[in-house]
Amino acid sequence: MQVKIFTIPMMGGEAVNDEMNAFMRSVRVINVEKQFFATAEKAYWCFCVNYADNNGGTAASNNFQTGKTKVD
Repeated sequence: MQVKIFTIPMMGGEAVNDEMNAFMRSVRVINVEKQFFATAEKAYWCFCVNYADNNGGTAASNNFQTGKTKVD
């Protein structure tokens, strides 16, 4: 499992928002945690994205890509 973190400012964060959306369309997202925080000057959303690498990744992601289920 891989992790990528995005910090998006509330004002003027469109480019980072577009980058995050493109990234999330390109990988198998496992979980997303979000947190809002503010400083004296600005406010932000921070997203922690857990994902499976689509280039080999884990056994779970390989099963997801091939559509095969694992039988024990």
